[in-house]
Amino acid sequence: MGQTINMEQPFERESKVFTDHAKACLALANCVDRELRRYNCSVIFAAIDGDRPFLVVECDQPLHLQRVGWFHATLKPTPGHFIKCRTLLLGCDIEWQIRPSKAPVLLAKRAH
Repeated sequence: MGQTINMEQPFERESKVFTDHAKACLALANCVDRELRRYNCSVIFAAIDGDRPFLVVECDQPLHLQRVGWFHATLKPTPGHFIKCRTLLLGCDIEWQIRPSKAPVLLAKRAH
């Protein structure tokens, strides 16, 4: 994910510098996270060391990523009542889940 470099001055410990690939994968994970929040979902795991370009490896949630053309992906409903999904997207392994939603509360006044 990152390359270790030795810093002689003024630091005594090693630092990590992210490669361009790691930066791109982190940006992708953040973008997917923002989009999933719109659908009341949250990313619970993101690994950026994958090497396959686009593959849904496990899908058990109502929303999953679907490829559209060469350069785009979109969220599509998946039949069933599930809460988790795991997708390998452009070498970035992302797992997410639906947040528990609060049931709407109906407030009504009774007229006598």
